[in-house]
Amino acid sequence: MISRNLAVRPFRPPELAMRKLVRSLAPALSGQALIISILRKYGGSLYVADPNYCYINSDGTNQCAIDTPVGYVQDLCGSKSITQPTSSAKPILKKVPTKLGPELVPNGDFSGPLGPQWNTPAGYSIANGQLVIGAAAVQWGGIVNAAVPPPVIGKSYQLSSTLVSGSSNDAALRYGNGVVPIGKTGTFTCQGLGWGQIMPSAANGTANSVVDNASIREVIEWGWAWEFDGADDYFDMSNVGGSLVNSPYTVVDAAAYRQSGYQGGRSNGTNTNLHLGLRPTGVLTVGQWGNDTNSVETYSANERLIYAARKSSVNSSLRITSSRLGLKNTPSPNNTFLVSNESWQMGALSAATAEGSGGASVTMFARAVCPSAIPDAELEVIERYFAQLSGVTLP
Repeated sequence: MISRNLAVRPFRPPELAMRKLVRSLAPALSGQALIISILRKYGGSLYVADPNYCYINSDGTNQCAIDTPVGYVQDLCGSKSITQPTSSAKPILKKVPTKLGPELVPNGDFSGPLGPQWNTPAGYSIANGQLVIGAAAVQWGGIVNAAVPPPVIGKSYQLSSTLVSGSSNDAALRYGNGVVPIGKTGTFTCQGLGWGQIMPSAANGTANSVVDNASIREVIEWGWAWEFDGADDYFDMSNVGGSLVNSPYTVVDAAAYRQSGYQGGRSNGTNTNLHLGLRPTGVLTVGQWGNDTNSVETYSANERLIYAARKSSVNSSLRITSSRLGLKNTPSPNNTFLVSNESWQMGALSAATAEGSGGASVTMFARAVCPSAIPDAELEVIERYFAQLSGVTLP
């Protein structure tokens, strides 16, 4: 008699089986190829800010380089490329930091007294954990942090700070030959030495500003992004949105908002305008007017986020990932979100909202769009790939 092993295999939930399938694909496919294979399975599209896939002309000619306007972005999964034929409305392809070194400014958050790191010239003081630059501050008598190591000629650095109140024209963060107005973020390649300091820059030698989070970090790795000016820049995505009408969908973005603003369609009709973006209150939102789902957490300007909006046949959800929060917030509201193909755009604001209309001041690294609700396991693979492109650290 032939004996057989009749042990019953344990039941595996579909989601666990999907995760096992994704892991099995990883050795054969990695990085972008794996993402393309996942999206093609669901009829999706992939757009990446990279000079290899971006062109100046809307007919897909004249390949982009650094700081050039983008009129055409190739769909890496198929034929739904996105365009912008209007010269004044084209976003710019930028080279941006994706990996930074450690913080070089001790007490840059001003949580402690000015000394011993910062010197204490007249006109500068600490109040509520922030630096106050008073009217008595002398133009060239900047506050110097002697604990900041000197820059290295030939290396690149990112300077940033928060302007709590006042004008960005009143003061600047300086390091080597780099000068960035307070409240702004900028990068430079060092060509000369100089200490880390904050000084008034007004011609009359006076300033009235409150400053926080002074930061100097070396740029370790660079990547690419589209920079939308917040006025009229956008990509036309109506050919993509048309496949999402009244059906399940998934949209995944890697982006950093320089200021609040939606991006999406410009129609203001109920249930016809898919919009994704950051409200002035700092919450991330997705929806069609009254059918909005908002994140519980708030986010700050320039914070890089990986987020996904997903609609099944029953409900919608919003997934948010960031270096500060990790994987967050998957609500399941009762309402369903409808999407029309009318004027759906990347980088545009929804019209007639309290936030204004026109363009969204946003830096974007990549977008994936799919006319299906992608399962969690494969969605996480896409999110992790986008994190690599944008320099976001995921758990």
